[in-house]
This record gives sequence, structure tokens and C-alpha cells, in this order.
Amino acid sequence: MLTIEPPLIDLLPEPGSSNKTLSNLPKSAIPLAIADIAARSNSLVLVLVEKSQDAQQLVNDLHFYLGQEHHLDDEGEADGPAEIPIVHLPDWETLPYDSFSPHEDITSERLKALSQLDNLHRGLLILPVQTLAHRLPPREHLDGQRFVLKVGDHFDIHRERRLLEASGYHAVETVREHGEFAVRGAILDVF
Repeated sequence: MLTIEPPLIDLLPEPGSSNKTLSNLPKSAIPLAIADIAARSNSLVLVLVEKSQDAQQLVNDLHFYLGQEHHLDDEGEADGPAEIPIVHLPDWETLPYDSFSPHEDITSERLKALSQLDNLHRGLLILPVQTLAHRLPPREHLDGQRFVLKVGDHFDIHRERRLLEASGYHAVETVREHGEFAVRGAILDVF
């Protein structure tokens, strides 16, 4: 991992004190500065960006600067040698009065990010600034609607089928899209 000397963390405010601003950084230096701050911080660092595309580019750049090519798994654990978790909470990418729903991929990414935040005490949370304007469901609601299945788990297939249907999944013969599941004997295929 690349580091900056003197460390930027020394420029940050102490907890409970006023904010400080880093300005006039070249655009290419921003991910390196954020990576350095995250590497030296023992808490969750919130990074706001202007647009959704900027958030995804920053995530990619941070993986490079932090020397990690891995993301978090569904439980919020690094699925490889990543020491500094990076969570991206994407924007819905819809307008307030649009008549269509957000894409299933975005919904899945947001739910995954929100579930990862429960256990995240150190790392980076990256989101577009417009995402701050959206309300989030209460944690209790998310916890009540979430169920986790892992490869090799033993479970009641009929109970899981009912849970999936109650959560809006559709039973199909062959799973091809988000929100679909198929049961073939003792095999449960979910996307």
C-alpha cells in the first residue's frame, strides 16, 4: 500500500472538534489521500462524492491504492486479504417522480451495503451526495426481512420457499434474473 508523508491523518480534526477541509488536491491524488486517511484511521470514514459514476470510480481506485482486489462478502467480512473494507452505497438512480422502480442490481447492492454496515467499525463508506437525501428503512425492518443462506447449510426447503415468496421472489423453472428462485428436489437456486 502506498502512504503519504507527512500523514494526512494528522490534518484531520480530533473527535468532537470542528471539521477540516483538504483542498486543491489534484483529482488523481484524491483516492490516494483517502486511502492514506483510511489506512491510518481506526474508525469508519465516510466519503461523499458528487455523482454515482464518481463513487464507482473511487471504489476502483481505492482498491488499487490499498493493494486489494477483494470486496466484502454478504456478512461484511473481507473475502480475501483486504485489511480496509470498502462499502459502496449506490444511489437509486431514479428521479423523485419516476414511474418505474430502480434496477434490481441497485436494490441488491444497497441492501448488501446496509447489511455490511451493521458490523463495520473500520473502513470506508462511499456514497454519492444525493444518496443522503433518501430515507432508509429502520434497521429492525431490514433485520426482520433478511435471511442468510450459505452453501452447505441445512434448512427446510418449504420454509425457505415461503420466505422467498413473502420477500417478493418469484418461483421459476430456471433462474435468470434477480428476484427469482427455483426448487429442484433438495436444491434451491436463488438469484
